[in-house]
Amino acid sequence: MTGLAPEARHFVAKWLTQEPEMEPVLGFLPAAERELASFWGALQNELFEAMVEPRDSGVTQVKLAWWGEALTRGAAQGAAHPLVRALFMQPAAAHVPVANWSILVHATLRLAGQEASPPDLASALRLRNDYAAALAQIEAALFESSFALETTRAIAAGLLLRSLRRALRGARGRDAFLPLHLFARHGLRAAEFDARHADAAGRALIADFATSLAAEAADIHAGATLRRCRTALDRALLRTIITRPEPDSALLSRWTALWTAWRAARARYLRG
Repeated sequence: MTGLAPEARHFVAKWLTQEPEMEPVLGFLPAAERELASFWGALQNELFEAMVEPRDSGVTQVKLAWWGEALTRGAAQGAAHPLVRALFMQPAAAHVPVANWSILVHATLRLAGQEASPPDLASALRLRNDYAAALAQIEAALFESSFALETTRAIAAGLLLRSLRRALRGARGRDAFLPLHLFARHGLRAAEFDARHADAAGRALIADFATSLAAEAADIHAGATLRRCRTALDRALLRTIITRPEPDSALLSRWTALWTAWRAARARYLRG
């Protein structure tokens, strides 16, 4: 990360602390894409945290409105936030229509306003669809890659996996993501559930959720290398969680992350 804009390094490091398996991915990208990918990944991390971390919905809305202003100003070359400024200094940022940033901001606010637990996985994915589609559209423009519905669905599934990883690490917040039908199936109460200290029934619920999510997180064979690698790593994480639904399964071993990312990145060149 030594070549990154100094003021933005903190946010990239923070992102890679949350998703350490993405560090080798950056090394597999073309040199011209590495800074862009670092800032884009860090921005997604900041938006996700702003959505799920505050306990108070009012605080969440204020934080996201602030990010929205930063992004719309960034599109006008006036961003105050160092991460947004660094992202918009990338030549590829000019490829994104200004309206797409506004669409992302509104989708973020809508998703953050959903506080009720979803009844089932289909509902949980549907709630995240607009936000995922907004990310996919911007990503396609930034990396000059194709946009596909499978990318949107993979991003939506990935958001649910991020929420599950947070829960396994013991993080608290406003993020109600586990479907209610799973609590009913396993005889548990959503309000009392603690993924980090789950009993046998709780671990069965986690494995059940990961199994259902894995069926939705299909491999992506088009689009940006960054996204294809992220989706391949998501699938590897889900396989680990299914086998061992415990806190330490929220992290891939370095070797597994390296191998999975290399294969996903290599597929781009094999397909020409």
